[in-house]
Amino acid sequence: MMDMKTLGERIKRAREERRLTQKQLGEMVGIDQAHISRLERGEKGMAIDSLAAIAKALHVSLSDIMEDAKEGADAARTRDGISDEAMEFAKAFDSLPPNQRAALRQVAKALVDAAEEQRGVKGG
Repeated sequence: MMDMKTLGERIKRAREERRLTQKQLGEMVGIDQAHISRLERGEKGMAIDSLAAIAKALHVSLSDIMEDAKEGADAARTRDGISDEAMEFAKAFDSLPPNQRAALRQVAKALVDAAEEQRGVKGG
């Protein structure tokens, strides 16, 4: 599972490097400032389409948001709870044309929604 605190710190760092406020970033991606604040503190999760929109607004790739720069032999290990498989997916996602990324986001959201609904049914 992805470490939301680390992910939030990466978003904050990228936002600050571009000298954007939380409010400005939120306006760019259609998310209110309070939600951006919770994301940056690692208190709130996010859908892949929201993460992709944030990455685009910050002019970074989705894989850049999801992983630190790789260094030598350490490149293959799992970082911050993000598996190598997830990183490979993020890189492949970034290489797709925009229309295919949009379609994949819809499919992924539907699968996540179905899995969460199934867990709710099993947990209830």
